[in-house]
Amino acid sequence: IDYDYQGDSPKEEDTSSSQEACPSVPKTFSQSACQQSQCKTDQDCNNNKHKRCCFNGCIYTCTQPIDEPALIDWRVAPRRIVKSAPYWLIRDPETPEQYQSCSTSKVLDDGDPLLCPDGYVCHIVTPENHEQNIPNRGWCVKEKDDRNHSKYMTN
Repeated sequence: IDYDYQGDSPKEEDTSSSQEACPSVPKTFSQSACQQSQCKTDQDCNNNKHKRCCFNGCIYTCTQPIDEPALIDWRVAPRRIVKSAPYWLIRDPETPEQYQSCSTSKVLDDGDPLLCPDGYVCHIVTPENHEQNIPNRGWCVKEKDDRNHSKYMTN
């Protein structure tokens, strides 16, 4: 029986680790790559159990496998370009996702205040430092709705 993929024979014993993979095919290769001994399956590389039948850019040959890299999902904080902007443009990487950064400090003429959306107020966490020209910082918290209190109810 002829199998479509290298090493997919059902009677083949898998001696390689599932974490091992063939190295990527080089963009350029030497003529000697085409003159190496050929293989059809990983079983053909049994004389050296640490090799796999991989494509080298010219032919399938017994090759030293590589460990597959671990999958890492990096969270990259965007670089801040402006010092002040509408609240949805500036994120604070130290602040939990459910909070929006805000400030009540006066901004320069060409800047926009870092305000909270409608229905929220700025709860200041870090006070302003006038000497070092550092604005205060806080988080937007939901404003209390006084309309639900009994003093506003009519009979």
